Amino acid sequence: MKKVDIAILLLITAVVGFLLYFSRQIFTYHYEPEYYENYYYNSQWNVPQSARGISDGELYKFVGYRLVQGENPFNINYEVPPFAKHLYGLAEMYLGNPYWVSLFFFFLTGLAVYLLCFELLKNNTYALLGVLLFVTTPFFATQIKETMLDLPLTALLSLHALFFVRYFKKTDLKDLALAGIFLGLFTGTKIGVYTPLILLLGVVICLISSRKILSPVIYTVSVFGGYVLSFISYFSRHPNPFPWLRLHEKPIGFYLQTASDGVDHWNQWRGIFQNTYQGFWVGASKGGLGDWSLILPIGVILAVILFYQGLKKKDFSWIYLTLLAFSILLVNTFIPFWPRYLMPTVPLFIVFLIFAFRKITPLIFLLAALSFSVLLPTFTINNLSGHAEAVARFTSTRAYRELYRSVDPATWSNYPEKEFQAIFENFYSTLRVKKISVTLNNSDTAGGKATLNTKYFSDYGILENSQEMDFVFINNQWKTAWKWDYLWPGFDPRGRVEIEKTSKLLKKSQKAVYVIPRLMYDWGKYSQALSRLTRLGSSVVDKILREVIPDDYPRFVGYLDPGMDPDTLKNNLLPGIAVREEPAVYSGTIIFVDAQGNQTQLPIKPN
Repeated sequence: MKKVDIAILLLITAVVGFLLYFSRQIFTYHYEPEYYENYYYNSQWNVPQSARGISDGELYKFVGYRLVQGENPFNINYEVPPFAKHLYGLAEMYLGNPYWVSLFFFFLTGLAVYLLCFELLKNNTYALLGVLLFVTTPFFATQIKETMLDLPLTALLSLHALFFVRYFKKTDLKDLALAGIFLGLFTGTKIGVYTPLILLLGVVICLISSRKILSPVIYTVSVFGGYVLSFISYFSRHPNPFPWLRLHEKPIGFYLQTASDGVDHWNQWRGIFQNTYQGFWVGASKGGLGDWSLILPIGVILAVILFYQGLKKKDFSWIYLTLLAFSILLVNTFIPFWPRYLMPTVPLFIVFLIFAFRKITPLIFLLAALSFSVLLPTFTINNLSGHAEAVARFTSTRAYRELYRSVDPATWSNYPEKEFQAIFENFYSTLRVKKISVTLNNSDTAGGKATLNTKYFSDYGILENSQEMDFVFINNQWKTAWKWDYLWPGFDPRGRVEIEKTSKLLKKSQKAVYVIPRLMYDWGKYSQALSRLTRLGSSVVDKILREVIPDDYPRFVGYLDPGMDPDTLKNNLLPGIAVREEPAVYSGTIIFVDAQGNQTQLPIKPN
C-alpha cells in the first residue's frame, strides 16, 4: 500500500474513531419493550395531538420490535414499508440494541462508496478519498446515533448504483439482477415514490445499452423480487401473496389523502445552494438544513457536467449515475420532503467530486476539512439547555417515564420506576394539584446547573417554588442529578406530609370530574361527555386534557355542574370518567417531615 493511502486510511480511522467516541451513548443503550409499548399507544399515533409525541426514530424502534414478534406490517405504521424497521427489531430482539443496525448501514454505505469509486477509477487512492469525504459528511455521521430510515435507504441505493455500473462494465446479468434486488429493497425501506422513475430509467438505459429485451425483463423481475424480499416480516407468517397485494391499498390510499397543495418547488434547491429550508407544515419557520455541506451544491453542478460528458462519450455509467441523482432531486422538487431526503444523492455527489477533482487532491482534502468543520460542533457541543427544557416539559406534563430516563443512574438504583412514578402522584394528590407549570432558565452548561421554576395550581392555592437543579454528563448525555427537593423544599418520599387545619374555611367541598386519558377510545365522544358534566366548552376540555400526557392516572378536568340531573350524569360517565367528592379546604399549614424528623412548613392561605 502506498504511503498516501496509509495516510488517508489513518485519517479515515481517526474520523470514525471521533464519531464513535462522541456517539458512545449508543453502546450502552438497551431496548425496553414495555416502555415503548406504553410510549407508542399514548403518542400522537393513537391519541390525536398527544402531549407525549413520539419521534420517527423512536417509532421505528417500537414498530421493528413488533414486526419481529409477528405483527402484520400493514397493521402498524403501514404507510412506511417494513424492511429497515424489521432489521432494527431483529437487533432489539437478539442484541438488545438497534444502533448496531445504524452502524452496519453506515459502514456499508462507506464500503459502497469505496467500491463505486474504485469501479469507475480503478485507483485505490481515489477510492479512499471518496471514503474520507463520506465519513466527514454531516448527513451520514449524524445518523450513527439515530434509528431512521435514511441511512439504510442510502446504503441500498448506493449498492444499486454500484452493481448497475458493474453491469455496464462487464455486461454480466448477475450484476444487473443484484442492482434490481437492491432497488427493490430500497423501495421496501421507505415510501417508494422514487422507484417508478428510477425503474423506468433503468429499463430504458438497459434497452439502449444492450439492445436486448432480456436485460430489462431480468432487471424488472429482480426489482420486484427485491421488493417482495423486503416484506420478509410479512411472508414469514402470511405466505399467501394475494392479500399482500390487496393490502397495498392502505399505504396508497394514505398518501393519496395526504397529498399537499401549493408545493414550493424551489425549497429543496434553496436548501442545496443557500442552506435555507422552509418547513412545509403549519407554523414552520425558516432555517438551515442542519447537515449542509459544500458537497451538495458542487455535486449538483458536477452532475450536469458529467451527464453532458457521458452523452458525448456514450458512457452509460456516468449517464445512469447522473440521471439517478436527478431522479431523486426531481421527485423532491415536486413532493415536500424533509432535507434528509436528499441523503441518497450524496454518495453519488461524492463519486462525482472524486472523479472531477482526482487530479487536484488538495481540493478534495479541503472539502473534507470544511465538511468536518461543520460536523465538529454537532458532536462536541452539548448545550445543557435542550436537556433542561425537556426535563421542564416532562415535569409539567407529568411524563414520568421520560423523566425517569432523563435522571442519573443513582436515582434508578434507589427508586424503581414504578415507585418513582408513585411518589410523584402521591405528592400531587396530597397537595391536591390540578395543574403544573414548569420553566427552566439560567442554564449553565459549564457548571451543569439550571434554575427550576415550578408553579402548582392547587386547592391550597398557587404554590410557587424555585430551585437550582444539578445535572451530570454521563456517556455523552446530560442526566438530571435528581433530588426530591425539586418538587418542594423539605419533601422526602421516605418521610411524610401532614396537613394541620384551622377552623377558617377557604373553599367549600365540591364534586370534581376526573378522566384517565388513556381510556378515551373516542376522543370526540369523551370531550362532549366531559363538557356536559362540567359545563366547560369542548375546546376547553380538549385543551385541559392535552396539557398532560395520556397515561394510566386520572386527570382533573373540572367541577361537576351542580344542577346535573342523575340521568345525564349516568349517561356521561363513560369508562375512565369518575366524579370525586373534593373535601373543603381550611387555612392551616402543610408540613413536610423528612426521614430524620426535620420539618419544613408551608402556610395555607387564600390567594
